[in-house]
Amino acid sequence: MKKRFKKLIPAVLMAAMLIMLLCGCMYEGIDANINQDGSGTVKVSVGYTQEVYDMMQEDESEKVDLNELEKFVRNGETYYGNTENKTFANLEELNAILSGESGEDSQEFQMDDSSSVKVEKTANGGFLLTLTATPEAEDTSDEDAESAENLDIDLSDEDVESMASGMDIEMVFNFPYNVKQTAGANAGIAVEGKKLTIGMVAVAEELNGKSEVFKFTAEPGNKAAGAQSAVASKQNLMVNGVAKDVEMYNIDGRNYFKLRDIAYMLNGTGSQFNVDYDSANKTMVIEKGKAYTTTNGTEMQVGKDNSATTRRSTQALKVDDEMISGLTVYNIGGVNFFQLRELGDLVGFEVGYVPETKTATVTSK
Repeated sequence: MKKRFKKLIPAVLMAAMLIMLLCGCMYEGIDANINQDGSGTVKVSVGYTQEVYDMMQEDESEKVDLNELEKFVRNGETYYGNTENKTFANLEELNAILSGESGEDSQEFQMDDSSSVKVEKTANGGFLLTLTATPEAEDTSDEDAESAENLDIDLSDEDVESMASGMDIEMVFNFPYNVKQTAGANAGIAVEGKKLTIGMVAVAEELNGKSEVFKFTAEPGNKAAGAQSAVASKQNLMVNGVAKDVEMYNIDGRNYFKLRDIAYMLNGTGSQFNVDYDSANKTMVIEKGKAYTTTNGTEMQVGKDNSATTRRSTQALKVDDEMISGLTVYNIGGVNFFQLRELGDLVGFEVGYVPETKTATVTSK
């Protein structure tokens, strides 16, 4: 870990506690790659967004040169801080890293004292990961009050909750076999084939003070979670009478499209809508009636057939300040695809089908 970043932590903490009341600004996480024999590598990352450092610039005594820190991007957000790569020869060494007790003078991943994560071998040569979350294991209110007093910050319970929502704390595990969840709630958990992602803030919010044990197996013979039969659609598409060439997939007889492609094709019509991404809350945002202005260059691009990667998506969606649930969304090739008819009902355009020409039709208001 860079010495400069170590020295920054006390000063940054002060600014971070204030900034976190306003935006998502802190990331702490690990990426573990586990081989079949139990060896592997871990990348530990800790950082803050530029907003934290910008606030520090207001204090002449705490000037920070971002060039002295490492820049990394996670979940669409850019952070400055430190990343460090570690190796482990066996699961015992991995578990020591996960618990922050590896004994190395370097960056450690810090779990809450009342929670723990452990990876073990199973009888058939696979792996078992157990996350034990016990938020109420001990009362830390006195310690929290002392910390706030030392920092000269008056924090209410609402302030603390807001700060927590501004943090992104996650663990990512890449196993040699497909992962299957066998116990625990689903909030904050993402299983994609051999990859397991645990969002600790979302897990804590879901538990709301309760204790729970999460278990995941990665074993030979496990089927990919959420695997779905999808094919690159051969159907034609007409939007307001004009033929369009766009990437689409057919799943169970329904056509799925990228949200930005639909926004692009309907721009300037009575059914136009803007699409943006709220990185702090990891939410896609639709604003009905507004022109599509947040283009990112991926619109109307037809790539390779990624149907083999199809998985159910848990992408959050907000439409005009209302959170939407119950939509059928799939992640294909790392991109979310939405069902055309559901989008039509949601945004306000008509969807039809002409069987003679195998053509899906979209008609705006």
